[in-house]
This record gives sequence, C-alpha cells and structure tokens, in this order.
Amino acid sequence: MYQYLLFAAMLVPISLSATPLQWTFQDVVTESGQTLTGSFTYDADTNTYSAISIVNSGAALTPATQFDRNSNLGWQRSNRAVFADAPAASNTLVVLLNFVDELRNTGGRVELNRQATGLFRCYLPDCSSLSPVNGEARLLSGYVSVTPVLNAVIDFDHRSVLNQFRPKDTYLFPVLIKTTSLAAGDTFDFDVLQVNVATLRAGPKAIAVGAAAEYADRDGDGDTDLLVRFPMQGSGLECGIGEIFVEGQKSGGGSFVGRDIVTGIECNGPWSAATSQLIDFAEVAPYYSEYDSSLTVQSKGFTITASRSGCSQEMEQLSVGPDGIAARGFCIESSFSGAEITLTRSDGGLFGIRSLVASGNGSFRGVLPGNEEVALQGYTGTGDWARLKSLRLVGAFDFPTVKLDDIVVSDVLPVAMDFDHQSDSNEFRPKDNYLLPVIFLTTRTAAGDTVDFDATRIDGLSLRAGPDSAKVASWPSLKDFDGDGDIDFGTAFLVQQTGLHCWSEVLYVSGMTQEQAMFVGSDMLVPIGCEEPMAIDAVPYSLANTVYPDDLTNGNLVKVAVKRTRIVDGDAFDFDPAWPFEYRLGPAQKLTGLSPVNEDVDGDGDLDKILSWPMNQTGIACGDTSVELTAKTYQTREGATRLVEFSGQDLIETADCQTAGCHP
Repeated sequence: MYQYLLFAAMLVPISLSATPLQWTFQDVVTESGQTLTGSFTYDADTNTYSAISIVNSGAALTPATQFDRNSNLGWQRSNRAVFADAPAASNTLVVLLNFVDELRNTGGRVELNRQATGLFRCYLPDCSSLSPVNGEARLLSGYVSVTPVLNAVIDFDHRSVLNQFRPKDTYLFPVLIKTTSLAAGDTFDFDVLQVNVATLRAGPKAIAVGAAAEYADRDGDGDTDLLVRFPMQGSGLECGIGEIFVEGQKSGGGSFVGRDIVTGIECNGPWSAATSQLIDFAEVAPYYSEYDSSLTVQSKGFTITASRSGCSQEMEQLSVGPDGIAARGFCIESSFSGAEITLTRSDGGLFGIRSLVASGNGSFRGVLPGNEEVALQGYTGTGDWARLKSLRLVGAFDFPTVKLDDIVVSDVLPVAMDFDHQSDSNEFRPKDNYLLPVIFLTTRTAAGDTVDFDATRIDGLSLRAGPDSAKVASWPSLKDFDGDGDIDFGTAFLVQQTGLHCWSEVLYVSGMTQEQAMFVGSDMLVPIGCEEPMAIDAVPYSLANTVYPDDLTNGNLVKVAVKRTRIVDGDAFDFDPAWPFEYRLGPAQKLTGLSPVNEDVDGDGDLDKILSWPMNQTGIACGDTSVELTAKTYQTREGATRLVEFSGQDLIETADCQTAGCHP
C-alpha cells in the first residue's frame, strides 16, 4: 500500500549544506586560441571562492599568466567570479567566469557562458569595472565540473532501461530513490524513510518535486523505496545532457546525492503545437552598421528591433544576418553597456516563446497582458513566456553585446475564464492572503462559443496568474462548473503570490495544454478593502482628546488634525493633507463646511491640516472611544487615474454625558 505526503510540504525552502568542492576547468578555450586550465574551490553556503589556481596558455596575444586570487569581492556570486594575477589596480589582468547555472555544493557539470567569459583587464583601480582583451573575452567551448561523492542510488524512470527523457515536452518525470544496505551487499546504508521530500532537487536547475511522493518496494528486494516526480520544464535537462543528479537532505540531518545516466529524445523535431513558427534570420537581408542607433527588421509577422546607447564609440555596432540579430553598445570611457533587442507582434497581439538562442549575458524582460513588465527566467514556453505583449533582451552592465537567433514563437489562444464563479461581483481583497478561485471553461464552436477549447487538457503545472506569475496553490478540480454539460477545469492561487493590488482591474492567467498549445484567460476584478492609512490627531494640542457629545450647540466643534507624514522621515507612509478633495468624520460621515487651518501640530516642521465639524454633524455619541476620519482623492498610478480612499483613527474620551451612549 502506498503512503502519500502532502504536496504543500514540498514547498518548504531548503538550504543544503556540504563540504566546499573543487571545480576543475574542462576544455575551456577562447576564440583567440587561449586555453584556461586549473581549478578553484567554491562554498555555496558562504559564497566564498578559495584555492584558486588557473593558468592561461596557447598561441595568443596575452602571455601565460597564473591567476590565484580574487580581484574584487563584489564580483563573486554563485554564477560569476573574477580572478586576478596581482592585487587590484588599473590594467590588472583578470579572468572573468560567467556560469550558465549556479555552482552548488553537490557538484556536477556547469557550462560557462561563452559570450561573457575570458580575459579582461581592470578598467578602474578597484577592478569594479572591466574591459575585454581583444579576441580573448569569448569562448569557443568550456565548462567546470565536480564529480560529487555519491551516497544514494537512484533510478531514472525505473519502468524502462533506456532512461529516455523528452526535454521539449511538459510532463513529470519519475525518479526512484532506493533503500540500500551494506548487509545486503550494497555500497552503503541508505533508508528512504529518512528522506525529507521537501528538500529534493533534480537536474541542472535544481527543480523541486512536482507531485506527491509514493513509498513502495519497486525493485522487488523487500525494502521500501521512494518514488518522486519532477517537472521536466524548468529542470534544466536538455538534449545532449547524459546524466542527472538528485540531491536532498535526511530528516535527521545530512545531505545526499544520487546519479543516473539519461538520454534526451525527440530533440530535433518541431514543437507539436501547430501554431508555432521559426523566426529564421537567414531569411532576412544581412545588415551591419557602426553608426545607427537602432535597427528594425520584420519577419513572420513580428517586429524585431536592436538598439544601442549613443556613446559614438568604435565598439558600438548593430547587425543582422544568418546567425541572428545583435546589438553592441559599449562606452569605453565609462564601461557602460546600452544594448538591447525587443520583439513584438506587428499586429500588437499576444504571443508565446517556445525556445530561442540567446547570448551576451543579458537579462530578459517581458510585458504581460496588463502592461505589467516582469523579469523572465529561462528560455522555455511556460508561465510568463506564454503570454507576452513584448520581449526585451537587455545587455548586462558589464558586457556590451546581446544577440538573439532561432526564435520559435507561437500564437496564444484566448479562452473563457471565470474568476470566483460563485459570485457575480468579482470582488477580491488584495491586502489579504487567501485562495483566489479560477475556472477555465470547456467551449465548443458548435455550441455557439468563440473557440474550441477542452479545459480538461490543461497542464496545471504550467499555469501562471497575475503580474508575479503565481503558481497554482490547490489541486485542480474537473467538473461541470457552468452547467452546460462539458467538464471544466478549476483551481486557485494565493492572492499575495499573484502581484495583484488595489489598482488591479483584470486578472490574467496563462498556461499550456498537454499538447503544448499556449492559452490565456482573463476576467475583470473589483478590489475591495483598499483604504490607505493616514495619521490623525483628534482634539489637537490635547492629551485627553475629550469631546462633549451632549452639547449640540453650534459652538461645540470637534477638531481633528490631519498630519503630513513622510517615509524618509521615518513615518510608516507618505501622506499630504492637501491631497484629498473631501474629508468626512465620524459615524455620520458628513463633509466639513468650515475652513481648515494649516498648522504644525506635532512640531516636525511640516504643516498639518486642522479640520472642524459641529458636534451635531458628527454622529459621535456618549461612550464612544474612538473616531474615524475618511478622505478621498484622485491619483495617477501606472498610467491610470483612479479614486483613492484614505482612513485614519484616533482615541477619544466623551464627557458631561447626560444620555445613554447610542447613535441616533
């Protein structure tokens, strides 16, 4: 009988701890013929590089040099390092290493970024800025590797001896972790019941488990084994990778690593979605310029623009040809990079990216359907990559060139989606953290719908919601939600993971079907509970804050000071009493008809606003212990002007009361 673990437990963040490893250079050769050999030690827990011993050699302009020290600790990260041959100074020779993936304490193989690795010189005395050595700042090949100490036995896809995987498909691949025993002739003792499933990570990208774990004797040796499944997309497994590592921690402490041989298949065929097409720059007329500030080409209904900074330096250039489109914008005097490439559909519609080839150590940013711009991770067609209005590749500050090639784009199918199908108001509370229910409807053109869409074919792991691309937070539900006889797809997302806020008017959710078709659904939102804070002082200049509710003469005024607050002064929020166009006080919520007075009530140097109401217009009653002031104003945020409401409260004390404390 299988035992199942709760999926929620797998979302716990982890930090594996192990002995720092020595990483060795493998086949590292620059375009000029330089060969880099040697090794270094890296501790991922402390982000520390040590025991550095790297030598360059070969027929090139730069003589053989021994690199044995850190140049500037500001460069050192888990995916980048700079090592020098001498103390930091202008013109010091350094080797810059940019890794495609992060170095981890479990070892393995990590490729070097060929466009941003090689020999550089310090441009500034502290080596915080670098200049490339001509012809020696790019690689032809190379990676670093560590053979980890294996202390667990794993079996990739135990159902087959072929160990094949399909890197282009979206599915969960199985890995069996075996119980082993020295007494049974195994190499070491290992009990899978001690494995903390939440800490398991697989593949070059260290992806977490994507489904419930199962415990059973899978290899027939009488011992309980552990079967887990990981999402293919996001794992980092690609065609050409021949091994997979799985790492994790034991519940009683200590880490472990297992390894198995794998083979990628279906690597050269087209994507299965019929709407995919390749933007091949071999079909575009070649162009090269050292003077233009931008270059625009049209292909397959898309507009691709390469642009650069206006530094007017000889190292700036734009080009397009069979090997892609590139922009270089390097200001020699400031070591500043200003290059980027932008991709949009010529008709302004949504599109998805299934794959592309990028270089230049840049970063991707995408504009999503609500005009929200987000940082994009990875190069595969899931999540944000499946709902783009535009895509930008922005050059890194420390490397001037960006390049794109072989872009596989796809149409995005608009489908029917209903937010909170149990309510017609579509209200949501962006300041609370709870589950937002969403359903995707199965639709048929034969029934009068706009598109044919089978919601039961949705890949739940591919769904992303809101500007922050929240993943699903509940198991999917398949049933007929709208009563039309078709089975629909329901799930939910945590509000605080979506990035929705008080100004959000539309929820977009994108994903892929099991057949790799990209889709996006949307529905209107009505944010509630969005009052913003303001600081008030009831009965200013008085510590007791005493009011007299039974005195209903016009001369009995209730005064409230609205304070000017600034975050830069240590206040919790920014508020200017001049913003609102109306103020209302107390249970009666009436506007003040009296002129305000501007004074510095709290002595902080800022003018506050004192407002007054006749007591008989406030609704304050004997026994009340607090009073609320509300305000409204129009503000422009994110390109839209909207009504914003504010609320502030302060304590009061009622006195000289002759009647019971109740509101009329």
